[in-house]
Amino acid sequence: MNVPGLPALPGTGTYYYPNDQSARLVWYHDHAVGITRLNAYAGIVSAYIITDDFEGALVSSGLLPALIGIPLVIQDKGFVPRNILRQDRNWRWGDPADLWYPHDYEVNTFQGGNPNPKGRWDWGPTMNPPSLGTKPLPLPVSAIPEAFFDTIVINGGVYPKVSVPPKRVRVRLLNSSQARFYHLNLYAEDSSHPGEANVGIPGPVIYQVGSEGGFLPGVAPHFNGTPLPLAPGDLSGNTALPDGPFNLLLSPAERADVVIDFNGAPVGSTFILYNDAPGPFPGGDPRNDYFTGDSDQSAVGGAPATRPGHGPNTRTLLKIEVTAGAGDSMSTPAWLELLNRKLRTSFLNGDQPGLLFNDGDPSTPAFPFTGAPTRQLTLNEDFDEFGRLIQTVGTFDQNGANNQGLPTWGRAYLDPVTENPKAGAVEVWQIMNLTADTHPIHFHLVNVQVIQRQGFQGDPSNWAYTGKPSPLTRTSWDGKRRYG
Repeated sequence: MNVPGLPALPGTGTYYYPNDQSARLVWYHDHAVGITRLNAYAGIVSAYIITDDFEGALVSSGLLPALIGIPLVIQDKGFVPRNILRQDRNWRWGDPADLWYPHDYEVNTFQGGNPNPKGRWDWGPTMNPPSLGTKPLPLPVSAIPEAFFDTIVINGGVYPKVSVPPKRVRVRLLNSSQARFYHLNLYAEDSSHPGEANVGIPGPVIYQVGSEGGFLPGVAPHFNGTPLPLAPGDLSGNTALPDGPFNLLLSPAERADVVIDFNGAPVGSTFILYNDAPGPFPGGDPRNDYFTGDSDQSAVGGAPATRPGHGPNTRTLLKIEVTAGAGDSMSTPAWLELLNRKLRTSFLNGDQPGLLFNDGDPSTPAFPFTGAPTRQLTLNEDFDEFGRLIQTVGTFDQNGANNQGLPTWGRAYLDPVTENPKAGAVEVWQIMNLTADTHPIHFHLVNVQVIQRQGFQGDPSNWAYTGKPSPLTRTSWDGKRRYG
């Protein structure tokens, strides 16, 4: 909507954001249709912090270390190398050190059935059954389903370092990557290999106090001793158990408001914020995981082995060094007790929006949900007119057959609207993920509470079943539409 009292000149628009949510870390990015991914990747993105009186009271009473804290905007990026034409013969944009973006749809299987050792994605014409009537792939520029890059950038810096006092420190985390998940642990730095994490020595506890929906009704501790849980049947070691357990897992667009307790950490001690999530998640491609000592994968379209002290590296994100100073006067157990009491009370007295699905106490979620959902939707994966993978949202009503002749529930972006909730309504949405990946979903203009996740077999027309819908799961959301 236009800014009140200010006319919009012809051909222009102004935007008014009332900022009437409870305190939280939100973010903004360019949302141009069709190129959102490119503009966000190019850097048109930033954190945006909303505060309120409840948060201010927590800070003034000493229960939160700071009003803003240390915001960390995390993205993965790739850069044009000097020998770009040897690695990417069709590259025509930008100079060495400029941002690089994949533009070639690298098929897993060529026409005729020969495998492509450098392939990354299924291609409709070589599937069983094949997609019919597809056009030739666009060259030299094609859209791709997802992108995973080899360098992690935080607040625009590569392998950054931050200094902190020996006390509790507030940190706000935003995953603004396109597709990469981050499974975060804080480990001691390996003294014999500077810049590397010693994954055997957990760092100070991470206490999560908020998410993208604002403050939590209670503190969630992350003890930094939980490496990525791997599926035992996958010998490659690149598939995570989608149900965890996890330490701190952030999907794209997800946020975490945390307090890290550095009380008692010696002056000069150093820690590494470490990521071991596969890409894609949960079933990863080893070519998207870069770390010191990894194997040379240049023969299959990946990178050479990473040498110690060099990139590419998607596991070592941030170095934290403890400086001299006084610790907190309040012990951690006493701090936790008081903060938990304040957080719960804020949900009871309305300072924070109460949980939409609860057991009568707006600070306590209810489980399980046994009622009928208001809406039932599907996440789908088909092939477009060029045979490229495409993800779509649909309903539980079959939408005919796709170009493989198989049933599909997905609907095109420009199809007629199927869901029209009313402003102020509280609804339960059930979303069935029919794809092989975990797909984060973020809702605009509403608060959403994840109620439960369930595994299933079959499809929306044939049940046999029990935020981030995991592969072959049904996820139920309770959401309140706040604005028209």
